[in-house]
Amino acid sequence: MKIADKIIKYLKEHGDDRIKTYYFGDPLIIPVSNLPALIVSKKSSEINQGATGLDEADKIYTIKLVMNKKDELGKNPDEVAAQRTLADIVEGVDSGGNYNSTSLIGILRKYFTLGDTIEDQSISIEYFLSERGELITEEVDLNINIKDFISVPERS
Repeated sequence: MKIADKIIKYLKEHGDDRIKTYYFGDPLIIPVSNLPALIVSKKSSEINQGATGLDEADKIYTIKLVMNKKDELGKNPDEVAAQRTLADIVEGVDSGGNYNSTSLIGILRKYFTLGDTIEDQSISIEYFLSERGELITEEVDLNINIKDFISVPERS
């Protein structure tokens, strides 16, 4: 199973019930009925020769969470409620100071090795406003840098 498939699998199994749809690759136009939607895309790879019989592959994946801004308008007049909702789904922390078990970061950190195939993982998070066709969306990108080791049998 590919890394992107494992990411989607774990997020679907353990993720927040508010996420309605999961995609591999960004469809750009997402039906309103499918929002909030989560998108996993492979951004880049860098492969370097590692120890005997292994290559080190640094892979960057983007997990994007897209929410219709209109769905959250008026919930609280003093804030952009969509951004608070996204922040809670992505990196929410419980009263004990732990990541929420259904938050994206909580899931990625709990299943850190993604089935014992991953050596290292760092994540950067960026929140932003976007347009998708007729919709104004509140979005967040999680860029995950994953170091993977790939076997190269009989390298000469």
